[in-house]
Amino acid sequence: MDVWFVTTQYPKYGAHPPYETVSHAAVSSRARPYTMRVPSVYFAWDAKLGVIALRRRERQLAVIRCGFVLAGVYFRMDAAAELQLPVALKIMDRAQVLLQHDSVEREIRVMRQLQMGGIDAPLANQHMVRWDYASDMYNQYVATEYVANGSLQAYAHRRVHHLMLRHLQEFAQTYGAAPTKSECISYVYRSAGREWMNEGVELFKGIVRALTYLHAQHVAHLDLDVYNIVVDRRACARIIDLGSALIMDTRSRVAAGNVTVKCKPLFVSPEVRAHQRMAPPRPGFDGAAADMWAAGVVLVQCVMWGFRGGPTYLVSNSDWRSEIFCHVDATCSPKTCHLCVNFISIPPLIGAIIKQLLHVDPVRACSRIVETCWRITEKNKPDQAKLPLHTTQCH
Repeated sequence: MDVWFVTTQYPKYGAHPPYETVSHAAVSSRARPYTMRVPSVYFAWDAKLGVIALRRRERQLAVIRCGFVLAGVYFRMDAAAELQLPVALKIMDRAQVLLQHDSVEREIRVMRQLQMGGIDAPLANQHMVRWDYASDMYNQYVATEYVANGSLQAYAHRRVHHLMLRHLQEFAQTYGAAPTKSECISYVYRSAGREWMNEGVELFKGIVRALTYLHAQHVAHLDLDVYNIVVDRRACARIIDLGSALIMDTRSRVAAGNVTVKCKPLFVSPEVRAHQRMAPPRPGFDGAAADMWAAGVVLVQCVMWGFRGGPTYLVSNSDWRSEIFCHVDATCSPKTCHLCVNFISIPPLIGAIIKQLLHVDPVRACSRIVETCWRITEKNKPDQAKLPLHTTQCH
């Protein structure tokens, strides 16, 4: 319907579609709300009569510092019925880009290093997304192919909810009654959590492969989190949002000089924290190692998501890293350890990978990258396709 509607409006407006004024909330306590001009029906994308039809319902996918991400469909006016590609259109207000010190040109340069431009271009790697760039007098635009299952955060929420409901129904059918709180923790959460953990580990393998590709192209993402990883129809993890990414030098170093790195506090590595505390000019840090630390945090979240308290575990427990390490080493208190209380068992291989990824010694930064990639790829033999979930339970 959206494409058909645009085909009826294009003869009227042509390459100059109507805009609407949209209010954007303040991005921080120190910032002010602002308004921006946004295409209301479609945006004339390229010289090949390519157009992005904006959804008329549920079109806002996300709010970003400099604008919005809207859902749309890319097609060509002379072949509207032949090619229709769902896209996510990132709209960035020009004034806000300058105010927020964002560099769209740098983002485009990094994306071009990983994947050639074009919404319908061949995909260089299964863990990347197709993209294209355009601009007008009001905004800068980056269109990326729309990934069906959304972010890892959204996908995990839906999958865990589905697994919880299924195991709850199975319990009720087996025992003829709803579970008590204790039974819910022991049976429903535990079963759903273990099943999700297997799925989460499979997704994490794709995340490591994606980072391996990025680093092989000398790109450090530097803002990896559960929102910048998306899941496609094949349950394949793909990396998006390269706004903070930097190209590494021959020693894998990034952000030397006066460069400031914007990233999420929960996923930031000790190297980046130390870098940000220094006065410029700064010496830079190992970009690949910083990405692998963030991947370690994502892995912990994948392990915890399906269990009781799992979705909020990292944000509600400031000492989560120490607790995870103690649990893996079986040195924690069974009465106070969140994982023990909720019957959460971490497979030995996964526990070892978590400790390797979240090691604070910078000397071991490179080894954690190499060893993690090796373990993820080499240890996944046919007879070990499903990781054992029977150890690391505290006593």
